[in-house]
Amino acid sequence: FWDIKQLGMTAADSASVPITCDNPKVVSCALADHGACVVHLVNNGAPRTATVSGLPAGVKEMRVIVTDSRRGMQEIKRVPVVQGAVQLPLDSMSFTSLAGNP
Repeated sequence: FWDIKQLGMTAADSASVPITCDNPKVVSCALADHGACVVHLVNNGAPRTATVSGLPAGVKEMRVIVTDSRRGMQEIKRVPVVQGAVQLPLDSMSFTSLAGNP
């Protein structure tokens, strides 16, 4: 249930944005709407650090929301966007969403 609700954070008229990931254990997608953006990351393995780059210039921080075996769509923190990028830990076997507005 929480996974579906977390996907629902994305605005209905958002457009998908091309995204690449260099780790086969992480599945990613990105969507944007009038400068706002959402990046969804599913980590199918061990804990790891992720770097997300290419974020819109107007976004200064991103909300971080996690669903896993212990948490259901729990906002855990905000991370600063530095030169269009954020770095954050991904917990093992988790679904993490980043959401930012200009």
